[in-house]
Amino acid sequence: RLGAFQALGWWFKRRGIPWILETNALLFREASADRASVAFSGLQRLAECWAYHRCDVLICVSQALADMVVKDVGVNPKKIVIMPNGVDTETFDPQCHKPKRVFQGCTMGFVGHLYPWQRLDLVIEVLTELRGEGVDLKLVVIGDGPMRAKWEDFAARLGQLQHIRFLGRVPWSDVPKYIAGFDIGYVGPVPLSVGVMYLSPLKLYEYAAMARPVVASEFDESRKLVQEASCGYLFKMGDKQDLKRVLRQAYGERHKWADMGQRARRIVIEHHAWQARVRDAISKIEAILEEAYGSPYPARYTR
Repeated sequence: RLGAFQALGWWFKRRGIPWILETNALLFREASADRASVAFSGLQRLAECWAYHRCDVLICVSQALADMVVKDVGVNPKKIVIMPNGVDTETFDPQCHKPKRVFQGCTMGFVGHLYPWQRLDLVIEVLTELRGEGVDLKLVVIGDGPMRAKWEDFAARLGQLQHIRFLGRVPWSDVPKYIAGFDIGYVGPVPLSVGVMYLSPLKLYEYAAMARPVVASEFDESRKLVQEASCGYLFKMGDKQDLKRVLRQAYGERHKWADMGQRARRIVIEHHAWQARVRDAISKIEAILEEAYGSPYPARYTR
């Protein structure tokens, strides 16, 4: 998997082992523009682009990301495989976890890093306004990040801390228990600084694997999952009024959530578990290697 300033696969490739690299972002852009987490961004860009060109197969987690890699880095599209993130459906199994509930009332939950593109301020504002209409929907936020203090302060200024709880980081083994304590999951990313939402949110599949329906901003993966399983509600990215519409609808249909969640889990097991992801990727990777080297498993080769 690509990391900043990392090209470890090259040492294997030099010894005749195919180098298959997975990337979740154009990290030289995301780490500097959206995360502010690296120095020497120019050097990072050189190392990252070098790795993309040198690897035998490049796995991208979304079509949008693959399009960026081709356009901005000049990578050959024939060596790219699209493989979205997935989920371990044995770990994320509602039958295996006792729910950790924070609120007794109807609860929507979020799990993930608190970066600006998650726009939790939008859902906090919408929930506050809907509460005045009788939509009593609580929010639990699991995770930490640079926006936590700002968003928690925003909820406090709106007088909502009795309805919205920020729990910070929790042990990874407890994440399924907290999701089991949600009634519905939330994933509402907006485009990043490059103007595109190219991410593949793990939380989307973790909620579904735990038999929880979702409220999601509309992007390729959320649209596919919700339409496949009829297991959630989609709203336009960053659109406050559309999110408000969707949450009204969802709250009014909360009697349907259990059935929606069961459909979500069935679809995830069949199509979005890591086993399904890898089965699909292996056949595509083998085809790329066979075309390049005459065999999907070359014993040794040089360019």
